[in-house]
Amino acid sequence: TGLSDHNPNYPAPGLDTGIVGAVMSNDVANSSDTSGGGMTSAITDWTRFDNPYRFWASPSWPPSPCALGTNCRIWDIRLLANDPAAIDRAVDNNPCPASLGASASYPHFLPDAGATTVLRSSIELFEDGVGDEDGFCEANEACLYTPNNGMYQGRGPLISAPTCLGGVSGFPGVSSLRHQFSGE
Repeated sequence: TGLSDHNPNYPAPGLDTGIVGAVMSNDVANSSDTSGGGMTSAITDWTRFDNPYRFWASPSWPPSPCALGTNCRIWDIRLLANDPAAIDRAVDNNPCPASLGASASYPHFLPDAGATTVLRSSIELFEDGVGDEDGFCEANEACLYTPNNGMYQGRGPLISAPTCLGGVSGFPGVSSLRHQFSGE
């Protein structure tokens, strides 16, 4: 058995400045807020929001659970497009992001299957009729380019990812897609 050589050294994002943050306008999908806030006693809609990255919490940073009888605020934890600690934007004028560089692949050792080589910063698309459905981006698979640090990988329709992804040595036939917008 061996170890993966993938050891990302991402700077910790300053979450108080790297996310959209406290919502100060009405959340159209939520019936309980007024300009993004509300009293716990008046909140009846705890789950519907304009996007799945929003939630109710205390109004001050860092957000914590709402206390009974206090004001609450809707928070939005989508990443900002200009946050270099969390966003590695793949845009037309940057066709090969630094996250891929010269070492775009790495060996990954699976306990039951041995070694496989996978493409960094990408995951296999599931239920598309292509590939082996293991989540790793390997040769001859359709993959989602995942440029951001953390779970938020963007929004919008899937579009073609940087052209360098399909031409990485050892990854013939990779069809790479990304979300249209990497951050907000």
